[in-house]
Amino acid sequence: MNRPFFKRLIFILSVIILVAFCVQLNDVAKPQLVNTQGRAFERATVTEIVRDNLQENGSRIGDPNGLDIVLMQGLSGGIGVILTVPFAASASSWLLLRKGA
Repeated sequence: MNRPFFKRLIFILSVIILVAFCVQLNDVAKPQLVNTQGRAFERATVTEIVRDNLQENGSRIGDPNGLDIVLMQGLSGGIGVILTVPFAASASSWLLLRKGA
């Protein structure tokens, strides 16, 4: 048997075994840590800290209601849809007109 062919075959088999081992190692059942069903998360910006809840040890534990926030909804939240629909409509109409000509 040819030596370089045998070395390549051993190398390819070892790579396949290594990949199979890594796939087997990553097949882990991941438990759900936080239940987020029924919740919606929006982007927000803190505009002012009204009441700081700084503790004596330097941590901030407790009520976060001392913040003024502005939710980023509406136009900025739906900017992808607002820009995508007219672009897709104009591109599809241009393609249909070009195909018909």
